[in-house]
This record gives sequence, C-alpha cells and structure tokens, in this order.
Amino acid sequence: MTSKRPRQGDEAECRGSCRCRGSAPDSPAGLDARFAEILRIAPDAIITTGTDLAIQLFNISAERMFGYRAEEVIGRPLDILIPDRYRGAHRGHVAAFRTAPYTSRRMDDRAEVVGLRKDGSEFPAAASVSKQEVSGETIFTVVMMDITDRKQAERALIAARNAAEVANLAKSKFLATMSHDLRTPLNSILGFAEIIADARLGPLDAKYREYGRDIKRSGEHLLALVSLILDLTAVESGTARLARESVGVAPVLGECAHLLADAAMRRGLTLTVTPAPEGLSVHADRRALIQILLNLLSNAVAYTPAGGRVALSAAAEDGNVHFRIADTGPGIAPEDLLRIQEPFVRGEKDPYKSTHGWGLGLAIVRALVCLHGGRLDIDSRPGAGTRATVILPAG
Repeated sequence: MTSKRPRQGDEAECRGSCRCRGSAPDSPAGLDARFAEILRIAPDAIITTGTDLAIQLFNISAERMFGYRAEEVIGRPLDILIPDRYRGAHRGHVAAFRTAPYTSRRMDDRAEVVGLRKDGSEFPAAASVSKQEVSGETIFTVVMMDITDRKQAERALIAARNAAEVANLAKSKFLATMSHDLRTPLNSILGFAEIIADARLGPLDAKYREYGRDIKRSGEHLLALVSLILDLTAVESGTARLARESVGVAPVLGECAHLLADAAMRRGLTLTVTPAPEGLSVHADRRALIQILLNLLSNAVAYTPAGGRVALSAAAEDGNVHFRIADTGPGIAPEDLLRIQEPFVRGEKDPYKSTHGWGLGLAIVRALVCLHGGRLDIDSRPGAGTRATVILPAG
C-alpha cells in the first residue's frame, strides 16, 4: 500500500499552516515546518523585513500587539508600525545597522522603542533586531515585547516614592517646627516652677512647694521629649551634621558611667565599666557618641530589676571599635527586636519600650549609628538579659 502524495496546492497550504505531514519530522522540510510553527505562535511579536523595510513576516503575537491581521501588513512598509516622529531616525538606524559588523542589537539599549497600533495608540516596547543574509538578501528580524504594564508599574513606584518622600519631609518639618515652638514656653514654665518649688519669693505652704516640684518634673519630662524629637528629625531630614574627630574611648566610657551612676544606685543595680585598652580611639562625633551610649545605658538601667547588673565595655576588633552594653534584665522576644527600634513604638511587654518612655531612644541610637557608617546589633531573649553592640570605625 502506497501513501498518497499531496497535490501542489496541498503542499503550499501545509507550508503556510506549518502542519504538513508529507515530510518526516527530522527531515529538512519537517524541521522548517516545525520552526515556522514555533515562530508563528511565539509569545513575543516577531516581524521580518528586507532592506526595503517591507514587512515579510508578521506572527500571531504581532497581530495581537499591533491590532493588524498579517494579510493587512505583509508587503507594506514597517513605518506603519512606528509613530511618524520616529520614522526618520529609525531609517537612519537601520541603514547604519545594515553596514555594521555586528549581527544583532537590542533596540532598547539605544532608546525606548515606541510602537504604533492600528487604532493610532502608542505603546512602549522592549525590542531586539538581528540581520541575516539569505540567498544574497539581507533580512532583518525584529522581536518585540509590549512593556506597558512594566512602565506603568515603574511610574507608580516612582510616584509612590516621591509621595512618601514629600510626606516624610512634611512630617519632619512639622515635628521640628513644633518642637522648636514648644521649647521657649517650656523653659519659662521650668523657670517659674523652680522659683515656686524653692520658695524664692517667700514662704509657701508645703503643698504648693510640692506642686511646684511636680510642675518642674513634668516640664523637664516634656522638654526631654522635645529634644529627642529634634534629634530624630534632624537625622531623618539630613540636616544633622557630625563633627568627627579622633575620640578617646576610655574618657567617654568614664563620663557615661559617671552620669548613670546615681540612677543605677537608686535602682539597686551594679554598674561596672571595663577599662578600655590604652590609646583606643574612635572616629566619631563625641557628643553623638555619648548620646548613643547614654541612651542604651539608660534603657539598661531603667528596665533591669533591682539586684541586677549593667556592664559597659569597649574593644578593638577588625579595624572597628565595639561598644557593648549588657544587662541582666528580662530580655526581649525575637519577634520584637526589630519592631522596638522603630520610632514611637512601645509596649509594656517590651523592656525597652515601657510606658515610661516614648519609643524614641533606640530609633535615635540607630539613626546616629547609621549616620556614622556604623552598625547597631541587639542580642536578647526573654529571661536572659540583653546585649547591645555599637560598632564604629576606629579613630
């Protein structure tokens, strides 16, 4: 039994549809048919032209992308797919590419490619083009991908980022302005409260003197909050300036321990300072460094139960200075370690964020450490105390 050979018209139909069964799959004709079908259904738009830029091939994805059927564009100039304002430049690029030594290039490496649909709408595209000599003729093959969604996502991301930056600057400006405006009346309140508490203008009833001391304490509390807000907004807005110098570590440790000694004693804690190695220095702003260590020490002292220990030390490691503050307090749950370093985050279950504070101390510490190009590490777990390590460049 012999197989029936397809008629001449049938062969043409098979080649056009890429489903010809007249050739073995691995024969040249079978491979050509297979590649033609792959080209036809490829997910990216594929268009070929000759040197005259007349369209020779226009696959299904190109039809979807541009809104034309293949029979509408075959033989027509490629210009119909390009906005008028780009056509002259495009012809120049094609002419240069034709004589160039390379055989392919990504069009979007040069500039954004813009396509023109049948309905007149434009869209951005990522494209590549290659050239090949076929029977003495140069064939250009363009592969395109519509990137409208990607461009829209990029624009949305940029808009969101710009809006966030504007909102953040507005917040920082508001907080800074508010804080400055609060300082002047607060200083007056503190002055008058001190006069009352000390009965400087004459004898006062004991109750009035007690009220005067309460006013003074409340004012100092509020003034401390204002100062913290100013420090944080200065760092966030980029207006904070560091006066870096070579700072001796031993004197800084001694000063911090001296300032916290009374508070530790009142809470029944043991505060120990390990002497720093002789000559050890750090490249830092001295005032900011003391603020960093005092904030961390204050946290340790405030939240370590009576009878506990707080230790301060410093050592040189790998070209940096590691400052360590360790306590025997209740510790911090792993899931809370990052959260408590955000501004205005607090909670009684977090030893560093009780209702005694405003949730600013660690945020300022981290901001100042980052401003120095350093790193803050906090190692803790419930029931095992906390160790904070500040790593700054050696001086």
